[in-house]
Amino acid sequence: MAAAPDGILSADSEIDGVNSTITSNGSKNFSGATEELLRQKSFLERAVASLRQQMQRQSQNEQLAYFHQLKENKFLLEEIESLKIELRESKRSRHTPQN
Repeated sequence: MAAAPDGILSADSEIDGVNSTITSNGSKNFSGATEELLRQKSFLERAVASLRQQMQRQSQNEQLAYFHQLKENKFLLEEIESLKIELRESKRSRHTPQN
């Protein structure tokens, strides 16, 4: 570290001193705090990515369930219509005289 003529650290040496264990003026090391912040940031980014994937999977599952239910409802409506037609035909055949 370069010292100014009067023994005070220059601005460049103070900036470089942040990454060292202890700067020459006795200030504490900030690299540990920086590493912790980066670790937490990485953890939170992974958590957000995981939650987005879960949300996407859940959305896909809900959409599949919706289309499955829609398909089943369509089938049931067609079955009801078919049974109504069959009932009408059976009523007609009962009321028409057979020769």
